[in-house]
Amino acid sequence: MSKGYIYCVSTPANNDRCKVGETLAGIEHRLKGLNNTSVSENFKLDFYIIVDPNKRFNIEKLIHNDIINEGYSRFSGKEFFKCQPNDIKHIFKKYGDIYTTINNHKNINILSSKSGKIHKCEKCKKEFIKKSAYDSHSIRINPCVKDNINYDCSYCNKNYSNKYNLSVHLNICKNKKLVDDQLQIEDIKKLFEQQQKQNQEQNQELNKKVEELSNTIKILLSSGNIKI
Repeated sequence: MSKGYIYCVSTPANNDRCKVGETLAGIEHRLKGLNNTSVSENFKLDFYIIVDPNKRFNIEKLIHNDIINEGYSRFSGKEFFKCQPNDIKHIFKKYGDIYTTINNHKNINILSSKSGKIHKCEKCKKEFIKKSAYDSHSIRINPCVKDNINYDCSYCNKNYSNKYNLSVHLNICKNKKLVDDQLQIEDIKKLFEQQQKQNQEQNQELNKKVEELSNTIKILLSSGNIKI
């Protein structure tokens, strides 16, 4: 399945602003496209999120609105805002996981690990980025066998054997649900506005026909062709 991306990029040439946009082509391809324009210094990637490709325009619009609502002004280009990337990073987190490098997303945590050390279980060969996760795995009664406890997500069908992993997932799932709800509200609002416009046009057409009929009756009455 293809992915949609919402990104934040900036350039030293304009250090008082950042650009927030969307793309289907991938972050690396988009950066190349931006840097082929007439910028004096290349754009650099600050961060991005991965979204449903069919919802990327709506999510981009929601993020733009959130940025404006926090008091940051928009420049003449609709995707440029007067703020630093770190000022709006928390807004992106509402809509998905933050990525800061163009790599395979499965390896993104390994790349961002502070020590770079991987903790490996010698029994099941499972690898852990954090020592605390490795320790948690090791102190189980049967370390390499999942405990018979499942923690279910209240938003979807996923379940986890680890309560912490569930809590991380719940935050993501909750935010995705909020996004879906906001998009649904937007769709309902658009339908209502379309229906309102259609009703207004129908009323105008009806009033026009009533006026035409009224004028016709007046002409006939004044000519003596009909009597009441």
